[in-house]
Amino acid sequence: MSPTSATQSDFLERIDTIQEAATQSLLIDAQLSDRDHNRRARLIRNGLMVVAFTALEDYLRARIGELLSHVSRTVVRFSDLPTGLQRASIFDALRSGSDQARMADKAGEDGFTLAQTVAAAVASTLSGSFSLSQYSLGHGSPNLSSEDIEKALAAFHVGSAWSEITTVAAICGAGSIALRAEYDNAQRLRNAAAHRLTTNIQPIDLVEFGNRAKTIAMAFDLLASHNARLLNLGNPAVLSGKIKPTSTMKIIFLDDTSRGFSQKTTGLRRASLVVKDYQTARTAAAQKMATTGNPVVQRNRKKTPESWMTIC
Repeated sequence: MSPTSATQSDFLERIDTIQEAATQSLLIDAQLSDRDHNRRARLIRNGLMVVAFTALEDYLRARIGELLSHVSRTVVRFSDLPTGLQRASIFDALRSGSDQARMADKAGEDGFTLAQTVAAAVASTLSGSFSLSQYSLGHGSPNLSSEDIEKALAAFHVGSAWSEITTVAAICGAGSIALRAEYDNAQRLRNAAAHRLTTNIQPIDLVEFGNRAKTIAMAFDLLASHNARLLNLGNPAVLSGKIKPTSTMKIIFLDDTSRGFSQKTTGLRRASLVVKDYQTARTAAAQKMATTGNPVVQRNRKKTPESWMTIC
């Protein structure tokens, strides 16, 4: 992922827009007697909950696809990759790719080419130069469940997936809330908002889910990209079994402080760089990431994560 990843920018823009909209009077209930306004507000809030959850699903699926592509650009043999990743790249890719192709065909789109592309990716696993299909992980059903997220991370040999997601969030300053439970609850809210007429999503629900969505996206990204990079490099420890990335992963923090923008890596007590200009600080952090492979997490004055960068 480049420092200006369009995938991340689009995701954050969608979530930020929804959180900002939640504060507008159009979405806030008026007096009980103003039934028309309240009905409109409820309908819009429910719709935005669906859009917000879909934004997170879209981001995670897009990142999985990008990381599968990164793993494909390796000298490691396909047969040496994690067994779960091998199985997903053949069985799940064929199943999900076929489903996606059939849906595209019914919609009048080019389902033939989609199916042929997936089949070609699966067939490439027989050769020295393989290409893992984006449909290998995260496309088994219309919605992305917490189990799907765990399976995707496990395929990249991340152990104790949801525990690691919560740990990364805490390390980065986003709190130590059990994020699997948060994700499952948000999915229930999303399903209720989409299918039950009596559902009444509140503005605070949209704001709080937006914060959780950004935290989950960041933590997933840092973990999956860490192991995808090591798989690409043929790291023996990651190839041979699941690891907990938080036990070895270093994070470069780019913090907004009263003195300027400081750069500090986990495990170090002092900042290695403090500059007034944001762009200079961001460029320096990106350069350090390129040299070390460590991800960058940008935080605000409250030490809360706002964005992040990864090497792939």
